[in-house]
Amino acid sequence: MRKLLIGCLVAVAALGITAVALAVTVQNYKQTFSSKKPGKPSGSVFHANSNDSANTSNNQQPAAAKEVDIIFPKGSAVDQKAIPTCSASDQDFSSKGQAACPSKSQIGHQKPKCHASGAQANCSGHASLRLRFGNKGSAADIAARIYAFNGKNKTLILYIVPNGANPIVLRPKIKTGKTPKIITKIPGICTGEARLDDLDLTIDKLGSKTKPYLKTPPTCPSSKKWVFKATWHYRPATSGEPPQPATDTKTNNSPCK
Repeated sequence: MRKLLIGCLVAVAALGITAVALAVTVQNYKQTFSSKKPGKPSGSVFHANSNDSANTSNNQQPAAAKEVDIIFPKGSAVDQKAIPTCSASDQDFSSKGQAACPSKSQIGHQKPKCHASGAQANCSGHASLRLRFGNKGSAADIAARIYAFNGKNKTLILYIVPNGANPIVLRPKIKTGKTPKIITKIPGICTGEARLDDLDLTIDKLGSKTKPYLKTPPTCPSSKKWVFKATWHYRPATSGEPPQPATDTKTNNSPCK
């Protein structure tokens, strides 16, 4: 089984679609609430994909991120106490897989599509993503499953299971003030790493009407749009890669009424 070190996976970015060229990397980002009504329980739909057509020596890999920050519209609310939490360690995941967390601590599901074909393709899980390897001798893409859980101490848990490779655990931090923010650190980097190419994640409407996990802002602005924002913090380009900026910020509008 292929081993993907935590530092060798650029995982979880964030969600009308906007495409902007950053030097040569193109990021597409979309994120919306499932509800258009102010102050209501809601889920969230997230999509991101990226590509660098000029990076021909590395299978058109996008730039490598070291951190991804997702900022929810001002006034949004995330209440981690609305559903059970998971306290599983990396060792627990190693021995039990996704069963290491209580089923009711899962926060989402995947969109109904795959990003790879053939015998290795597998769409089960709570999200789907596609990874792109830099080695020309490797398969260009690998499909993976993501299981997202409500962690303790203001964290999420992302249990990532690439097909044909060892699982990876990431633990994004959550800031739950008036403008909720999810901060995902991606430690390390290695030669021939797999980088995020395509990610879909749906956060379900969870909790109760009086105590929801995620709630829309209390008012709808005159623009009739709530604004999500995501910022990618990039690592310096490696030898043979096109130069990249230090950061890239995208915004996306979620309609409200």
